[in-house]
Amino acid sequence: MEIIILGSCVTRDAFNTDIVANLNTDITVRRFFARTSFISLHSPPLNVEVSEITNLPPFDCRYVLDDLNKEFYKYLKSRDCKGNYLVLDFIDERMDILKMGQHFLTLSDEFLKSNLSSRFQGTRLARLDTSTTLLWKSNCLLFIDSIKNIFPPERIILHKAFWMESYTDGLTVEGFPYSDLVTNHNNLLAEYYHFFETSLPGINIVDLRQHGYLADKNHKWSLVPFHYEVGYYIDFLTSLTNILKR
Repeated sequence: MEIIILGSCVTRDAFNTDIVANLNTDITVRRFFARTSFISLHSPPLNVEVSEITNLPPFDCRYVLDDLNKEFYKYLKSRDCKGNYLVLDFIDERMDILKMGQHFLTLSDEFLKSNLSSRFQGTRLARLDTSTTLLWKSNCLLFIDSIKNIFPPERIILHKAFWMESYTDGLTVEGFPYSDLVTNHNNLLAEYYHFFETSLPGINIVDLRQHGYLADKNHKWSLVPFHYEVGYYIDFLTSLTNILKR
């Protein structure tokens, strides 16, 4: 079974070798798209070449190019994806957006570290502003309309991932000091997820909030509210496997 991920590391990390080795699963990640937004997906591509990007390792360059060049839709058009499953999460929808004429770019950490952040200038749209939320919802509907002929609802899995309020080092539990920011982004995520699933009935949902998982202080990507303890990823992959087997 092959999946395409449009989301973030909260979904992709479940397929790390050390996690997959513990489970009997035959799911393959065909392509992973991250550090992008529905808002960015539907603006004209900028057609940037990889040779134009400096200050980033190759893997991070791909994230930036995927967003700037709108590679997600190009990928779907260039390949037969009708037998695949699409897995979504909205954790990377935390990032602000840059409006540059008719173009919208996702202000990911990778983009901001690159030389392109000084080359591309425009108006910054704050993620938590109401106007940005309205813009996201209109582009969410465009997204649904664009993919519905490729992925019917039963082949779409919405991973309702959120920011954790606390983290663990394996022995103790501590709360993140910026609790207001965590709450604000979780409220926005809840609104995004609700809008998507009500706009596209019949999709599959994975929601592990009731299991009480925490962020992991020792996570290999660093300590942030959306880098989870390993049990979360095992539980997610088990849930996803069960959905695909059905």
